[in-house]
Amino acid sequence: MTISVSCRDTTLFKHTYRDRISITHAYLPAGIYTVTASHDFIVHVMANDPNVLFIDIVGKALPEAGTDFINQAFNRINKAQTAFPSLTGQSITVSIKELSFDINNIDILNRWFTTDLTATETSQHATTMATIIGGGGNSSPATKGVAPAVTLTSSDYTNLLPDPNSFFTEHSITIQNHSYGVDVENYYGNEAAAYDQQVNNVPALLHIFSAGNSGRSVPDDGTYKDLPWANLSGNFKHAKNAILVTAVDTTLRVNALNSRGPAYDGRLKPELTAFGQDGTSDAAALVSGVTTLLEEEYVDINGTKPSAALLKAVLIASADDIGEEGIDYTYGYGSVNAYQALRIIENKQNSEAIVTSNGQADIAITVPAGASSLRVAVAWTDVAAVPNSAKALVHDIDASLSLGGDTWLPWTLRSAPNIDSLTAAPRRRKDHLNTVEYITLDAPAAGTYTLTITAPQLTTPQQAVAAAWWIEDRIPFTWDYPTSKDNLETGRQVNLFWTHHTTATGKLSLQLNNGSWTSLQQPIDLRQPFHWTPPDTLATARLKMEIDGQDYLSDIFTLSPPQALHVAYNCDDALALTWTPVPGADEYVLYTLGDTYLQKIFTTHDTTTTLTKPIGPYFAVAARFDTHTAIKSPTIQYTNQGALCYINLFEALRQDNEHVSIQLNLSTWLNIDHVTIYKTAANQRKAFTTFKPGQKVQFDWTDASLLPDSMIYEAEVTLTNGAIIRSDKSGVWIETKGKAELFPNPVTDNGLVTILSEGNGVSARVTDDLGRTMLTQTLFERTETIDLSKVKKGLYILQLLNVEGKVTWSSRIVKY
Repeated sequence: MTISVSCRDTTLFKHTYRDRISITHAYLPAGIYTVTASHDFIVHVMANDPNVLFIDIVGKALPEAGTDFINQAFNRINKAQTAFPSLTGQSITVSIKELSFDINNIDILNRWFTTDLTATETSQHATTMATIIGGGGNSSPATKGVAPAVTLTSSDYTNLLPDPNSFFTEHSITIQNHSYGVDVENYYGNEAAAYDQQVNNVPALLHIFSAGNSGRSVPDDGTYKDLPWANLSGNFKHAKNAILVTAVDTTLRVNALNSRGPAYDGRLKPELTAFGQDGTSDAAALVSGVTTLLEEEYVDINGTKPSAALLKAVLIASADDIGEEGIDYTYGYGSVNAYQALRIIENKQNSEAIVTSNGQADIAITVPAGASSLRVAVAWTDVAAVPNSAKALVHDIDASLSLGGDTWLPWTLRSAPNIDSLTAAPRRRKDHLNTVEYITLDAPAAGTYTLTITAPQLTTPQQAVAAAWWIEDRIPFTWDYPTSKDNLETGRQVNLFWTHHTTATGKLSLQLNNGSWTSLQQPIDLRQPFHWTPPDTLATARLKMEIDGQDYLSDIFTLSPPQALHVAYNCDDALALTWTPVPGADEYVLYTLGDTYLQKIFTTHDTTTTLTKPIGPYFAVAARFDTHTAIKSPTIQYTNQGALCYINLFEALRQDNEHVSIQLNLSTWLNIDHVTIYKTAANQRKAFTTFKPGQKVQFDWTDASLLPDSMIYEAEVTLTNGAIIRSDKSGVWIETKGKAELFPNPVTDNGLVTILSEGNGVSARVTDDLGRTMLTQTLFERTETIDLSKVKKGLYILQLLNVEGKVTWSSRIVKY
C-alpha cells in the first residue's frame, strides 16, 4: 500500500529502510516521504519506529469539476482589467498541479513550458484551469483568462506532496493552482505540514487550493465527526499558509455541494469565495489569475516580489462580505474583489513588519472623513506544526486596532462541534487559531489609527507579518459592470454589478448611441442580484441608475449581436469565408492566429472574402461601427468545418424498384453561375438537369427513368469565371427484369459472389456440370451475396427460380 511518512531524521530513515520499502516521492525539508510497503510491515515495523512521527494513507487526487462558463464580472475582474489595462501577467509564471493541460490549445499558444514534473497524461480539466488563469481569448471572447499573457507550466498531482523548492525557484514560479481533492480528511496530515514548511522556506510562493465539492459528506473522524461541516477534501487543504477557495454559481450563492470549514482544529476555512459555476475548481483558478495581476502590480511598484502572506492579506482585506453578515465557515472572509485588491497595492495600503518574541510593531492607518468602512487583514507565514498536531498554529500573533481610547479586536468564530456554535455570528475576541487577524469597522471616524501587532511567544528569533487595509468610500452607488471595455452579447442574459451604500431603491434606464433614455425597471432593490438581457442591436450603450433624484452613469460599453463565421469553399488554391451580416455595421475585421494571439488581417465592407493559400488555419471576424469593434466570432479552423471545394456531398442511391434519389449539397452558392447534373446510361452521357442555385445549397431530385446495368451520375459546378468543379461519380446498378448480374465472375479466392436481381423472394440455385445442387439461397434484396468458398474449382450454372420453382434464367459462373 502507498503511505506518506514523516520522520525526525531523514538520513536514519533512508538507512533503516533502504532495502525494505519503495520510496516514490519525498519532501525532504519537512522530512516526509511517500512510500510503498506491505500493510503488515507498516503496522508492525514502521509504526513502532521512534524515528517515525506520523503515517498516513495517500489518497488519489481527482479534479473537482470545471466548466468553460466563466463570469469574471462578479469578482470585479473586468473592472480591474479596465482600470489597470497594462496588467496582463506577462512577467509572471504560474504552475498548475494536476494532469497536463493541452499544449496545443490555441488559447495558451507559445506561453507554456514543460519540465520533468509535467504529467504525461493530458486532461480537459487542466486545460480549462489554464484557460481560466491565462487564456488568450483566441478561440472565443469567453476564453480570455484573468491574466492573458501569463506563462504557464504544470506538475503531476499524482504526487500529493509539494514539488521540490528548486522547481519554483529555478523557474521563478510564485503561484501554484491546486484544483483537485481526495476524500474528506479532517486532520493536519503530512501533506498539510509539508506545504506549510515549503511556504516557510519559500516565502514568495503562494499555493491556492479549491475547497472541494464534498459538501454532502461528513467527516468520519476528528472533532467534527458526523457533522455536515469540516468536509474539506484532503488534509493538504488544512495547511495554514495556503489559501482555500470556495465558489458561488450563477445564483451568486455557495452551492450545497461545496465543501465547508472549519479546518480540523476550528480555523476559518475556506478563506475566500470566487465564481465557479460547476464547483470550486474554477474558483481557485480564478483567484490564481487575480493573484497573478496583484503580483505583477506589486513588482511594478516595488521592484520586488510580494510574500505569500502579503498577497493573502491584500485578498482578504479587499474581499466583499457576502452571505450572512460577517465571516463564516461557508464564504470565509468574503468574495474576491480584484479591483479593490489592486487599488490596495496601487495606493500602498499595505505594510510588512518584523516582530520578535514578546515584541511589538505598530502600523499607522489614516482614514479620511466620509469612509463607509475600514477592513484590515494581518497575515503571516507560520512555521509548520508537527503532523497530526491537535492545533496547527505555532506562532500566535495578535493584532488590534485603536484610535484615541478605543480599541477593536479581530473577528473570530466559535468552533465547538455543534451546529449552533458553527452557525453563530462572529464576535470580537483575540484569535488564537488562525494565521489571519481580521478587523473591520463600519463608518469609521476620520483619523490615524494604530494597528498594533504583538508576538507573545515565538519558536524562532523573529516573525515576518504582513498587513493590508481597504477603506471603502461612502458613495451611495458605483457601477462595477459593465465597464468601457465590455462587449455584451445581445439576447444573452447578464448580471449587472454595482457597489452601493444606501437603503434607497433605484430606477434603471438605458441609452443607445447617445440617444434618449429608456426606462428599464423600477424600483430596483440594490441589495439583490439584477439580471438584464441586452436588446438585439449593434450599438454603444450606457446604463443609468437613479437614486433619490441623483443619476449614476455607467461607462459607455458596446452591445453586439452574436457573429458566426463559415467556410464558403475550401479548394486547393483558394479559401472563401463568409459571415452573417450585422445590421448597422460599417465594416468587418478579419483575424487570423499569430504567434500568440489573434491578429488583424484586413477590414472589408463585404460579408465574404477569398483568400489565397497557404495561410494559417484559424480565423475569426468582428463587425465594426464608428470607432467600435463588436464581439469577435468564435474562431474556426477552416480545415475541419466540413466545407470542400464547392461540392460537399453528391450521391445517387436506389430509392425503390422504380426510382433513384439524387442529392447535392454545396458548400456555398458564392460565384456559381450554374450547376449541371449529368447521367450516363446505355453508354450515353446526357444532362439530367441544369439550374442556377440562387442562394440555396441543398438540392434533391428523383430519377424514374431506370435502364438496366449501371447508371452513373455526376455534378458539375460552373463558376462565374468559367472554372468548372466536378464531383466524384456516383453509380447505381439497375437490374434487368427476370435476369441477374454476377460479379465478380470468375469468382475470386474468397468465394463471394454478388448477385444483382429483382430480389422479391426469388431463389438462386448453383449446380455443377452434372446438375447436382451445390447451393440454394432466397434473394430478398436487389443486391445479395452468396458464398461459394466451400465449392471446388470449376464451371457451374447459376439459375433463378420463381416462387413456383420454375427456372426463369440461368448463367455460367466459374470458380478458379
